[in-house]
Amino acid sequence: MAKTEFTLRSTTSDNIDFQFLQDSDNDGIAEAAINLTGIDHLDLILIDKGGTVTEFSSTASPAKVSITGSAAGSVRFAPGTADFLDSKSPYQGYWWVYVTSTRKYSVPEDSEMTFHIRGTS
Repeated sequence: MAKTEFTLRSTTSDNIDFQFLQDSDNDGIAEAAINLTGIDHLDLILIDKGGTVTEFSSTASPAKVSITGSAAGSVRFAPGTADFLDSKSPYQGYWWVYVTSTRKYSVPEDSEMTFHIRGTS
């Protein structure tokens, strides 16, 4: 992941873009795009401060998760106004990348993303 910490405004509905990166030379720095060409689907898992888990899948209709650039590892989350609320902040999250319908790996693998949500007033 290019970025794992986010600060957003409560009820935001603007797209959030991500780039999936991997450490291709084992130096501890993620610098190469994860190629998403041919994957089965993606799921974004969000866990609010109370422990409630919400899953967003690229297979949902309508899909809030989409791949915007397969070779570049570019992914978009289009949240609804109720998906990020300051009263439930912070959120922890990670992605499941399904290589097939049953074989998956997570991004990021060594930590979780953190979403801090600020109030609207």
